[in-house]
Amino acid sequence: MDDGVLSANPPLHAWNVYPYWKKAVASARESVTIFSPYLDSALTKLLESLDPAVKPEKVHIITMKSVEVFLQNPKQLKTVKSLINSKYLVSWIPCLHAKVLIVDDKCLYFGSQNFTTQGTRNKEVSAGPVCPGQGTFMDHLKEWEKEAESIPELLIDSLLSILPTVDRKQKKLNLEAQEAFDQALRQYDDEKLRIENEATEEKKRAELAEQKRLENEKIEKKKEELRNKVQILAALSSYTQIEGTVKEAPGEDFESLLFDTGSHAITRKPGEPVDINWHEPKRLQMYPAILIDSFRMAFVRLGDGRITYVRFGVGKRKWRTSLREWEWEVSIKFPEKETFRRNIKATFFFDEDQVCEMAVLFDGADAKVVGRELSQHPTIDFWGNFAEEAELYAFKKPDEIGRFWHSCLGAFKYVPKGLGMEEKNIRDLLKDSRYELGVIEFAGIPFITLRTLW
Repeated sequence: MDDGVLSANPPLHAWNVYPYWKKAVASARESVTIFSPYLDSALTKLLESLDPAVKPEKVHIITMKSVEVFLQNPKQLKTVKSLINSKYLVSWIPCLHAKVLIVDDKCLYFGSQNFTTQGTRNKEVSAGPVCPGQGTFMDHLKEWEKEAESIPELLIDSLLSILPTVDRKQKKLNLEAQEAFDQALRQYDDEKLRIENEATEEKKRAELAEQKRLENEKIEKKKEELRNKVQILAALSSYTQIEGTVKEAPGEDFESLLFDTGSHAITRKPGEPVDINWHEPKRLQMYPAILIDSFRMAFVRLGDGRITYVRFGVGKRKWRTSLREWEWEVSIKFPEKETFRRNIKATFFFDEDQVCEMAVLFDGADAKVVGRELSQHPTIDFWGNFAEEAELYAFKKPDEIGRFWHSCLGAFKYVPKGLGMEEKNIRDLLKDSRYELGVIEFAGIPFITLRTLW
């Protein structure tokens, strides 16, 4: 082994090595040398383990030469005074940072731990015992020891005399520094919390936006599926499809959907067989219609070559079920918004009392109840499940559905302000200009289909 290199693989410690120091000091027979920039009563207690045979002048403590350190650490100043009183050799050297314990010039410990009480509590690393022998390493330590100067006791006494005044000032400065440090920490914590909260909120907004995007994507996909369904039904229907333009009719001050053919021409395709479900659309009748693009519904009046008037519902119409021959009254309204969720609102009355409201989505081939709200009326509580039965007979029983739809959504003769609903102009329904008209059938009832072209 090179004389300038310590023995390989010395014991390493990542914990308090004070007990090892104490054992090593107790084993000393000739001398103890300690390098430490900071000292306190932990060192004086450590030296109490010395064998009485070791003379005090063979105990050399070297600390850092700094009056500032002494005044900022009253315990260090008092410890040096105590060590001098015990006749130990106490010296100092500039810029000391090493922490070393040498026993009998042959066994040593070194590391980051100071010979202080706080040092026993800190997270420190040390190595030892190490026996480096004679060589460059020990030569350097010997040179430091020779370079060190004895600390004048007179200087220590002078510093101790001014210590109370300096200590008060130092404590005040330390308090101010601590308050400033604490305030900086609070500001940092507040700023960190603000940034984290902003990040959390931003993450929430991003998650909500993504959730909304996925919901909208799902809705748009559903809309497209529904549009395709009605469009396919219209294309496969047994009626001729025609086109028309929304504009003012010649000599009129209102707008109409004018058919290209000059007459409504929504007739059966040539060659199609006639069956019992056939209903030929007739002039001046109000027919239910559905906009393929928005799924909004209305009743439209077929004129000769045009559609001018629309209604967005009808007042009470009678409906009789086969169940105990119950007779209901039903009003129909067609919502303007969120029509891909529900495009029919049916209100059921029994014996003059409002029983319930049902939200219905009609897609041309099926009608599904998507919402139901019971009325709270004292005279109808005894009916129990009447709303479920109304839903069953109106929308679920195949042999009963036609009865409901013919009664409540079937075509009817146009009468101004008839059935309690005021007519509107076609512009209240159609916002674009060019449309394709077709007809589909549901429950034996013809429904006009309108698809935007441009």
